[in-house]
Amino acid sequence: MDRHYHHTLITALIETIASWTDADRNRLASMLGGHCYPGGPVDRQEPSGVEPLRRWRPGGATPALLVCSCPRGRCRICN
Repeated sequence: MDRHYHHTLITALIETIASWTDADRNRLASMLGGHCYPGGPVDRQEPSGVEPLRRWRPGGATPALLVCSCPRGRCRICN
């Protein structure tokens, strides 16, 4: 499809949605959310949150931190 078609289509969609009521917008958001997350708001997974959950153990997941031996006491390599 050509660029002009996409521009025309997007412009028409924006103009149409701009005339909607708040109820119409909320209904669309609900429908999109229901499609993207069928199990509701809790039915989603953040990739950056998976690994810490895999490492979690009762009693805490915080590993013992190394003591920095640099003069600053906290460098990017040690911490």
